[in-house]
Amino acid sequence: MSQKEFQRVKVIENAAGGRLSVREASRLLHLSERQIQRLKRRYQPDSVDWVQHGNRGRSMPWAISVPQKQLIVTWPAASMWASTILI
Repeated sequence: MSQKEFQRVKVIENAAGGRLSVREASRLLHLSERQIQRLKRRYQPDSVDWVQHGNRGRSMPWAISVPQKQLIVTWPAASMWASTILI
């Protein structure tokens, strides 16, 4: 967990517990009051998974697959090798 996520957990924990107002929490985290309310709704006291983004660890849908990457990396070397034989 990053320092930013740890700070978010502590501030939202205090806001959910009533020790901080939504306005104070929004100022501390540099977020809107609406975003603080959304984070308070997602808050789970027994877990910190609510802090992490849902797409964390997933690859991008437009990312090149591993076999394609390997083909791209090996292709120039193979073509250079073939050109030196033909010369």
